[in-house]
Amino acid sequence: ESSPWKITEDGISVYNEDLAATFTAAVGSSSSFRLGVSFNNGGADPIASPSLDENRTMANFTTVTDGDFQGVKTSFGSLLINKQGAWKMMDSAGAILVQAGDDSVAFSTADYGSISMNVSNVSGTGPGATGQMPCLSNGNFGPPYTWDPVKGFLSFAVSPWGKLGDPDMIHCYPALFTGKGSETRAPQVQKDTCTPTQNADVSSYERSPSHPKGLPNTTLQSCCDTCNNASDCVAWVRTATGKPDASGMNCWLFSCVGKTRQSSDRVFGGSTTPCKKPPGPPGPPPPPTPPVPKDGAVWWGRGDQMDWYLSPAPTGYGMLKSLFELTGMPAVPPRHGMGFMATYWGYTSMQEVEGYMHSFRNGSYPIDSFIMDYDWFGPATCGADPNGEYDCGDFGYKGSFWENQSFVQPNGTNVSTKTAADVLDHFHNDLKMRFGGIRK
Repeated sequence: ESSPWKITEDGISVYNEDLAATFTAAVGSSSSFRLGVSFNNGGADPIASPSLDENRTMANFTTVTDGDFQGVKTSFGSLLINKQGAWKMMDSAGAILVQAGDDSVAFSTADYGSISMNVSNVSGTGPGATGQMPCLSNGNFGPPYTWDPVKGFLSFAVSPWGKLGDPDMIHCYPALFTGKGSETRAPQVQKDTCTPTQNADVSSYERSPSHPKGLPNTTLQSCCDTCNNASDCVAWVRTATGKPDASGMNCWLFSCVGKTRQSSDRVFGGSTTPCKKPPGPPGPPPPPTPPVPKDGAVWWGRGDQMDWYLSPAPTGYGMLKSLFELTGMPAVPPRHGMGFMATYWGYTSMQEVEGYMHSFRNGSYPIDSFIMDYDWFGPATCGADPNGEYDCGDFGYKGSFWENQSFVQPNGTNVSTKTAADVLDHFHNDLKMRFGGIRK
């Protein structure tokens, strides 16, 4: 019988046939290890990620065995795994910094799949040790890593998120280190029922308890929006003309739909979700969830494969050194970005922008760049659309700001521009100002 253990280019892996999972202990950089967990038959290969420096140096290592554990040993420590998914990372003196026990890893197939792992020997302190997923929201972005200053380790998560492409989480990195004793649940994907099917009605269904009689005077958009916002709605039907029927309603919401049928005067949106049948005899109980250790946390990531890059990091300097050796050093901002940068939300024209720039120059302010909030792009004007969504257009210039502009200078001369590039050249060459634009 062949061994489930395999030596890889950067470490060692083991396959657990009962879980259909591959666990990997490898080196991840010159100062980090890679703990890999895969439920997709992807083997022991690392997940490609733009977060990682593709030219990073890998540490030299030897493979080691300790009872039913095998792994890699380097000058800065070791990472050992066993076939049941247990693992432990140790520093160069052999002290365990962070670990997980047997059967601590669980895989869920719901919502693009997710992997959770109960980890022990954590303090629940330091950056990233919270239950908040790192998301970009009005300037608030948390990193997909945690540094435990008490236990002295860094953990950086990488998931296959780019190839999964959940459209509702485009600005979130799906990884969590939830801190001491907390439990993580996969975030719910926002439903969207607003793709209509013409000439369709429901034939077996149950009405949504939140709106059992239906809704009057709705548009297609408001009908589907009401369904999206109702936790008990999976589908809706609206009259094709928008006129109410004999009940006075023109939109109906459903908590379940067995099937649809053809109907020339109806429009259907949502999904068919069979209505529940009367319960039969009870089945076997679900397998127990491994308990979270008292000094533990749940590490979670979206997808059917995860890599956690682990580094001994007892100090803040050591943490940053390991982080940058893994991700690459951050680029140094340009010189003009080191000083005062004026930003404002509410410009009504580029002439107003230029007026402020002249005022800064005339006042001898030490400024080399200006920032416009999301007034600068378009083509739409920023504001709420008819459906209540805030919108500023996307990925285009607002023509009224940038095209065919004329700027009267303090000496009475006139500068005329045709394109956005001309405007930026004028600001840069004549006023020595560089442009920065905020995106939302």
